[in-house]
Amino acid sequence: MFAVHRGWMFITAGLIGLFGLVYAGRRYFPFLASDVVTTYVFGLLGLLVILFLANYASRKYIFLWFGGLLRRWLLAHIYLALVAAFLILLHARFSFQGGWSALTAGLLGAVLLVGFIGLWIYTAIPRVLADFESILLPEEILTTIEGIQGELQGLVDGRGEAFTRLAQHEAEVRQELELPTWRLLLMKSQRSRYAGARLAELEALMEAVPDRDRELVAQVAGLILKKRKLEAQLLEQRRWAVIRRGWLVSHATLSAGFLAATAIHILSVLYY
Repeated sequence: MFAVHRGWMFITAGLIGLFGLVYAGRRYFPFLASDVVTTYVFGLLGLLVILFLANYASRKYIFLWFGGLLRRWLLAHIYLALVAAFLILLHARFSFQGGWSALTAGLLGAVLLVGFIGLWIYTAIPRVLADFESILLPEEILTTIEGIQGELQGLVDGRGEAFTRLAQHEAEVRQELELPTWRLLLMKSQRSRYAGARLAELEALMEAVPDRDRELVAQVAGLILKKRKLEAQLLEQRRWAVIRRGWLVSHATLSAGFLAATAIHILSVLYY
């Protein structure tokens, strides 16, 4: 994981160091001797980087036309945001005077914070889903679950009340998969849904059935375990999809607010 980011960390640190040295020694550069010119130069550089970052949503088209891995575009988006923030600090000379400047800077800070939360989300999703053996999509998982439920029902039909009760219980569990969005967002991880504690009813059934039905119980237990693994995976996929969608909405909203505040700031400076 670190190896992927190491090069970008060095590039980012190098750019920040370079701009910092230029800013510290600006008196030695004739075209930066004026504080006003320095402010405009770093502000323009920051604006150009921000405009590039704002077009990240078009990365798929850029990828198709110019090539390059999408992962690299994502890493560039992440680390160039830090460079842009530093350029804005230099533009403001490390002092955001005035309510509007402070608001714009606050929005930029919020965008960066939410962006790093998004980085954690996008690295957490593969790690969480790697716990499951299946690589099926949600629609495929639902179809597989329904097939297992039908197979289970066929096994227990006419096998006694205990088996019938168990099949009915598994059919009712299917309703848990249709959770509203807010419950998906707040629920705990489902990775332990198929743990041994969840199969207590199977253990009780094993004790209640005659020896001749032990093989059937083993088949039923295997199907239920497979079904619950898929149910857990489906809920986990939906849960992270809701988290990811919520993050995208918040990040896009804050970014739009920051861009609007930046545009107003630029227009007010040029006008006044």
